Parts: sequence; structure tokens; C-alpha cells
Amino acid sequence: MTDGRLILRFVHRWAGAFVSLVLVILGLSGTLLVFKDDWLRASLPGAGVPVTADPAMAADAALAAERAFGAGAVRSIVLAHPGLGLHTVALADGSGAYLAPGGAVVDRWTGNGRPEAWLFDLHHRLLSGETGEVVVGATGLALVVLALTGLVITLPLRPGQLLALWPATRTRRDLLAAHRGLGLVLAGPLLVFALSGAAMVFDGPARAWAGLLGGPASSVPPPVTPPGPPSGPAPAPDTGSTATDWRVALTMAQALHPGAQLRVLVWPGAGRPLQIRLRGPDEWHPNGRTTVWLEPGSDRVLASRAAAAAPLGEQWYNALYPIHAARLGSGIGARAVDFVWAGAGLGLAASGLFGLWAFLVRPQRNPRKRPQVAAAG
Repeated sequence: MTDGRLILRFVHRWAGAFVSLVLVILGLSGTLLVFKDDWLRASLPGAGVPVTADPAMAADAALAAERAFGAGAVRSIVLAHPGLGLHTVALADGSGAYLAPGGAVVDRWTGNGRPEAWLFDLHHRLLSGETGEVVVGATGLALVVLALTGLVITLPLRPGQLLALWPATRTRRDLLAAHRGLGLVLAGPLLVFALSGAAMVFDGPARAWAGLLGGPASSVPPPVTPPGPPSGPAPAPDTGSTATDWRVALTMAQALHPGAQLRVLVWPGAGRPLQIRLRGPDEWHPNGRTTVWLEPGSDRVLASRAAAAAPLGEQWYNALYPIHAARLGSGIGARAVDFVWAGAGLGLAASGLFGLWAFLVRPQRNPRKRPQVAAAG
């Protein structure tokens, strides 16, 4: 074996030992998150009723959330859609709630007080806030190194070398064989998981790299020329109110993008305009990246951009989440992707477990036979 392959084997073995436990957690939690909407449809009343949000329904949802929790407490709403018949409300204090289309509060929780919220926090942050998020991102980068070095170490397969996907025994040799076999079979999906997940955590550098592929990948709204003054009577003087006429704002957003589906409402904040996100007919992202920004209170459009018109680098970046989370649409094809991604997540967890187990098992060595010395008579 060459010195280069020895170094790669050393790096792969020790780096794998440190990250395998995290990979087991990410693989299992990611597999379960693929079926998040299935869980919600089974556990919450009304969640399984197909809903398509129009401006009137979305406005009613916004007003219901403001009445239930206070206008200043609501941060955003992900609107009900054909796959989930409830609105998901995020509140400024970190809590959340599900609203029925009629405005009734179906459930409310704080922090990660619901199973799917806890699972997402585990997968995204290891239940450890920003520090855990950085660890997850770094683990994704480590997985890229492990997958590539594993391919170099293993390929090409030697004659007679079998591709095992499950250890025949609990010996170190069989554990490594299963670890190697799963790594080879799942190398493609694992690299996709790792690169997309790390890019979403380290979004600044990822957007810069995506920009090299074609235009900037910035999330800042594009500058637009403000519309001229309306004809007719002069508007009433500004009273300082920041209340939003949701029906007007949503009707304007829908008129700007008539073929898109209303998906997310984001309340204005300090220095931030009101934001309405829509999903265009050809978009992968489940919550859409077609965006309309409005001035709080006046409902004046500050900017509007269809996702398809964004720079190529931003379109590449916007594709990362739906690819990573298997959110590529609906129907039989999308369902097949769910099961493929779930299988790959289980394979990632199993490969990490087998690798860590093999690392902890001491290799069996044959003791050297010592020459027997005749005892003195």
C-alpha cells in the first residue's frame, strides 16, 4: 500500500470515529423528517384536508393569528397547502402554533414542544442552538471527506471481494465490510446530503460559491423604481399606523404573480419590509422563492421578483433545501423520492454505526509463537 493510501486510511478512520455518532443521529432524524407531513396528517384534526390558499383565505389566516396571539407577536405564517390543511404560525418568542383555515387554534407549543419540532431541532442543531448548528455543518463537510476518501480506499474492488450491506457477524472484519458496502452504494446520496446540508448552514460562503456559477446568490431584495403618485384625491396623512390591510396586500401579490401559489407571510420588523412568498408553477422549493416586498402600513410594493428571474447562482442555492429534504413536489414521483431518501438516511445511520462499532473493536492479532525452551533437568 502506498504512503498516500495509508494517510487516507488514517484520516478516514480517525475522522470517521469522531463524526460517526453525529451521522447516526442525522441519518435517523432526517429519515423521520421525510415523513413529517404524514405524521401531522395522522395526528392533527383537519391536517389531511387538501387546501389551496387564495388571498381571502390567507388574509383571514393572518388576521386570525393576530387576534389569537397579538399582531406584534406573530413572526410568520406558512400557509396551508394541498399536502397539509393547517397554517403553521411562528411567533417571535420562538413558540409556534397550528391554525385551521377557519382561524381556530388546533395546537400550540413552546420551543421544541411538539415531536416534529423536537426532531427538526435535533437534526438541524443537535438541540444545542447555534453551536449545534455549526457542528452539524462541520459534520456535513467531514462526511464529504469521508465519502471521497472511502471511495479512494475501496475502489477498485479486489477479485472475490463481496459487497456486503449488513454484517454477517459482529466481528470487526464483517462490520467494516458492511460499512464499506453501504458507503459504496450510497456514496451519491450521501454526498448530496452532506454538501446541501453544509451549504445551508454556512450560507454566506455557499452563496458566494453559487454566485460563481452565474450571478450573485443574494437574498437581498432587488432595487426597483418606486411607483409614481396615484391619480385622484390626495391620500390621507400618515398617522404612523403600521397595520397591514392583508386582503389588499395579498391580492396585489397574487396579481403580480398570477400563476403562483401563496405560501408564506412574513411580518415586518425593524428595518424589514412586509414579505409575501409565493411558489411558482416550476419551483422546487415547497414554500416558494417568488417574493413580493411591501412597505408596512401603506401596502406599497417595494420590490417583486419571480424565482425564475433570479440570478442563476441564487436559483442553484434555492434548490438546495428541496433536494436535501426530498421536497420536490407531489405525486407518485415525489413519493418515490421520499422513500429513496429515507432509505439513504437509514443507510447513513447504519454505515456510521458499523464504522464506529468497528473502530471500537480491537483487531484480532495472532500472538507470535515463542520458541519453547527445554526446562533444565
